[in-house]
Amino acid sequence: MLGVVLAALTLIAVAAAIAGRLGVSRAVVTATARAVVQLGLVSLLIAAVLRSWWSTAGFIVLMVLVAAVTSARRVSTLRLGWLVIVASGTVPRSEVAVLPIAGILIGGGSAVQAGATQLLVLVGLLAAEAIAAAVTLELVAGSLVGRLSPR
Repeated sequence: MLGVVLAALTLIAVAAAIAGRLGVSRAVVTATARAVVQLGLVSLLIAAVLRSWWSTAGFIVLMVLVAAVTSARRVSTLRLGWLVIVASGTVPRSEVAVLPIAGILIGGGSAVQAGATQLLVLVGLLAAEAIAAAVTLELVAGSLVGRLSPR
């Protein structure tokens, strides 16, 4: 079902870009394909990481570091609350349980849900952007919208 939705959103974005003569229809397809490949590779990496505690722990450290660097301007402290959750026994002590919980607490979603959501949001935004640009272009070109002048 996800593939069908992604394909439909991509077609909508391409159709809007073509209808609006925006010249970005190829870029929309390229961006969608690149996102699918990148998130697929991340999924394969995560599957490999889940094979041992050492790689799981290393990946969690990497996620924390990336999250800290990415949000350095907005976050004043590094939160390690996931350690308390694991240590308390709330989460089973297995790689396949700890990694997604760490990801959820660090980034706000499970690996599969986050990947699918990222794809849907990206392609949906591409479609919305193409439609908005085409509509704006048509409104301006048809003199239906123009510069606001003070009266």
